[in-house]
Amino acid sequence: NAKGHEEAGDEDEEVCMCCSEPLMEAARGACGHRITCLVCTLRLREILRERTCILCTQDMPQVLVSVDASRSLQDSDRAGLYYDEASAAYLDSHASLATAAALRTPTCFDCSPPSTFADMHQLGKHLS
Repeated sequence: NAKGHEEAGDEDEEVCMCCSEPLMEAARGACGHRITCLVCTLRLREILRERTCILCTQDMPQVLVSVDASRSLQDSDRAGLYYDEASAAYLDSHASLATAAALRTPTCFDCSPPSTFADMHQLGKHLS
């Protein structure tokens, strides 16, 4: 398990192995390791095309991202879950699905309010 030791009294706080942020919701695959947060899971699976556990390297064609540390993809009733096809992840909240969609939306944060674009090409033109 990834454990954080950053502040006194937080010795048992689970943190993401990639970004070291507290694991509010985390991905778990077939191996059972629960070590990456939603954002890092999406970055690993979509940008880096990494579909293995970063701890044990077991293949993870699908993962479950959940706030419930005891929940796993194997024992979950998938009927109540949201499926994110791009990352092959089952998500247990609509908010997680919205976060996934927002991360994929090309956005200029230099604009106030931030402007969104249909694709990276349009964002690039906007920034040049």
